[in-house]
Amino acid sequence: MFSRSVIYIQVHRGYVSARRIDGGEVRQECAGLNHPRTLMGDFFAIEACFRSAVAQLKPGFLAPKPVVVMHLVPQVEGDYTNVECRAFMEAVHGARIRLCRLVTNSPPLSDDQVSAVLR
Repeated sequence: MFSRSVIYIQVHRGYVSARRIDGGEVRQECAGLNHPRTLMGDFFAIEACFRSAVAQLKPGFLAPKPVVVMHLVPQVEGDYTNVECRAFMEAVHGARIRLCRLVTNSPPLSDDQVSAVLR
């Protein structure tokens, strides 16, 4: 009846921008992303930010949970540690997302590139 929607979340320093591939976009300020040494500052604030963004973009109450491609946009020397990546994955799972792919150290993705990440 319903197909899973795809949400592309870009994590920037200080805010999150998210868009549903078939339409809809939201930008949310997030104080948890303002730590001076790392992108993951306040886990619970980031989790709440993801939950709010996904809720605004989810197509409907009865629709299946969306699939998320999360992109850590700020490029860092040596890439993100596995601990940082795991923390972001845990935060998005706290937003009641079960399937998520993580992208790091690349420029923002087009809709076709987001779809390719899921294949």
